[in-house]
Amino acid sequence: MIKRIIIAVLSIAFAIQGVSLLADEPRDAQIKDLADRIQKIDERLKQSEALVLPKNEILQSGKKSVELQERIRKRFEQDQATYTREELREIEKLYQVANKQKNSSEAEASL
Repeated sequence: MIKRIIIAVLSIAFAIQGVSLLADEPRDAQIKDLADRIQKIDERLKQSEALVLPKNEILQSGKKSVELQERIRKRFEQDQATYTREELREIEKLYQVANKQKNSSEAEASL
């Protein structure tokens, strides 16, 4: 009698484990499906970043350009308030000489 009970209990245990093993198959398929979807989403994200990042850099460089132009304009206004037109022309000539011949003694003398 005890043998029959043990056999029955073991049979039930194996049957339950077999059912749980069968239940794992859909989970495995579901996990694989989710992993595939994550990979596709990751690829799409990388493609989107490839499109967006250069545009952000362009916008940032445009913003820097506008800021630089504003600084140049302010400095130009300050110089006009400080120097006469003739003095500004002379300063520009000296700068151009130095700019063309950066390491020459003539450039050093003009500055």
